[in-house]
Amino acid sequence: MASKEEKVEEYFKAELDKLGIKHYGKTQASEVSPSIGKVLAEAPSKSGGSGINYPDIMLMLNYDKLNRHIPVMIEAKGGKNKLESLDTKTGKIKQVTTYESDSKPGTKNPHKKGDLNYNAIKDFAVNGAYHYAKVILESEDCDFDEVIFIGINGTTLDKDTNEISDPEQKAYYLSRNNKMQPKHIEELDVQ
Repeated sequence: MASKEEKVEEYFKAELDKLGIKHYGKTQASEVSPSIGKVLAEAPSKSGGSGINYPDIMLMLNYDKLNRHIPVMIEAKGGKNKLESLDTKTGKIKQVTTYESDSKPGTKNPHKKGDLNYNAIKDFAVNGAYHYAKVILESEDCDFDEVIFIGINGTTLDKDTNEISDPEQKAYYLSRNNKMQPKHIEELDVQ
C-alpha cells in the first residue's frame, strides 16, 4: 500500500494531468533540463551528505515568445503540520540550522551542540523544495535565473476513494535577480 506521501504525490500529479501540464518524476531531472539533472546529482543532498537530490515532481514553464523558461521543483509530504517550517524569529523558511544541545546518549543519530541540523529540509515540503531551488540557482553550471518551488502536503486518506481529502500547497518564486529572497505566490496556495 502506498504511503500518505506517495498518495499526496499521486493526487497532485493527477491534478497536473487534468490541467494538461507535463510533469516529471523523481529520477527524470535530466529530462527537465540536462543542467538541472547534473546539478541535482552533484549537490549535497537534503541530509547534507553526498547523494542525488530527487524532487518528487518537476516541471518546466515555457514562455517561448519571451525566451523564458522557469523550472518548478515540487516536494511532497504526508503528515500533520509538514507543509512548511519557518524560523520563529525571522519568519523565513528554515534551511540548515545548528543543534542547540548534545543529543541524549544512545540516540539513533547522535549529534553535538553546534552540529548542522538538516531536519527542516528533510521533514517539511516547502523547505525541501526550497533546497532544490537554491541548489539550481547557486550553481554556475545551471543556466536558469529563476525557479518556482512548491511544497505539497496532505494527511487524510478518503476511505472510499483512497485519495487525499485535505490537500495543501504553498508556492514561492526564487530568482537571482531578487537576491535569492523567496517571494510567496499566494495565488497558488491550497489550504
